[in-house]
Amino acid sequence: MGAVGMAVDYTRANAARTAFQVALDSTALMMAKDAATLTDEQRKTEATKTFGALFNRPEVTDATVTPVFTTAGGSKLTLNGSAVVHTNFLGVIGISEVNISAMSVSTWGNTRLRVALVLDNSGSMASDEKIDALKTASHNLLSQLQSAAVRPGRLCFDRPLQQGREFRCRQPCRQLVALGLVGRRERGRTI
Repeated sequence: MGAVGMAVDYTRANAARTAFQVALDSTALMMAKDAATLTDEQRKTEATKTFGALFNRPEVTDATVTPVFTTAGGSKLTLNGSAVVHTNFLGVIGISEVNISAMSVSTWGNTRLRVALVLDNSGSMASDEKIDALKTASHNLLSQLQSAAVRPGRLCFDRPLQQGREFRCRQPCRQLVALGLVGRRERGRTI
């Protein structure tokens, strides 16, 4: 009978801890939008209020949420939470409560991804309007990436790569405003 009681209390504590983590994660995501503009005291008040609205378990008391906001390497909001789950059956063996804790981290920032387009502008691309299709596809991709936090670059090759040899670009990759494929002469014609 005692083992069943322990299993019931353990299950209740585990379910409370899971709900606690979910509420803490939701609170961190909800606060991330405004965390940078709030003071430490405002963040504490907002975290407590938001968490309290999301987490409602009568067997859990003394819930505390502590926000920590940093801007080193991008914005980061860390929420640390702790609470006490009161037991029903474990009290018989002297365990009247179980401590639970959780942590949630939300990070965001303006770091830009770097994307390199490797484009073939060799002689084989001159036939069947391949170079025009390449230009169109590249421009379409760059138009879609323009609003995203992406820093595109390009690497063009015009000779076959040999296995085991390192390929060095003649000019360093640069940010693309438009593809610089136009103006290169190949086999007597400008592409």
